[in-house]
Amino acid sequence: MSCPQIATKEDIAALEGRLIESLHAKIEAEISALESRLVGTGQQVTLAEIKQVIEDSINLPYELEITTIQP
Repeated sequence: MSCPQIATKEDIAALEGRLIESLHAKIEAEISALESRLVGTGQQVTLAEIKQVIEDSINLPYELEITTIQP
C-alpha cells in the first residue's frame, strides 16, 4: 500500500502564492472588462455589481480538500 506524498510547509506556501497570483490576475481581468463595458456604454455600476464580479471571479472550478494529520 503506498502512502500519498505529504506536503511540506514550503509546498503549501508555494501553492498559496500561486493561488493568490491566479486569483489576483482573474479579478483584475474581470474588473478591466467591467470598466471597458462602463466606458463603452456610459452605464453606471453599483457596489453590489462590483462585489458580484469579484465573487464570481474567485469561484474556483474545483474544491480544495485539505486533510491534516493528527499526531
